[in-house]
Amino acid sequence: MVYRDENIRGCVPILSAWLVDHMENVNIHCIKVNWCAICVAHRDQLGLLPKRPYNERNHAAYERLWEASQNET
Repeated sequence: MVYRDENIRGCVPILSAWLVDHMENVNIHCIKVNWCAICVAHRDQLGLLPKRPYNERNHAAYERLWEASQNET
């Protein structure tokens, strides 16, 4: 890699990953337990493979509700 002082220096990228189980991920990111962030499956249905996919959550509607609740205060 050529730097601004026109010297060439070797560059070694550092890659890292954080592997966690589900409950540790819930704690780190403050995710609601027994709730799917992508689909509208009931918590009793989690872990089962459905015959047809569940409907996806409407995140735009959640955002509108959040903004409306913030404007009320």
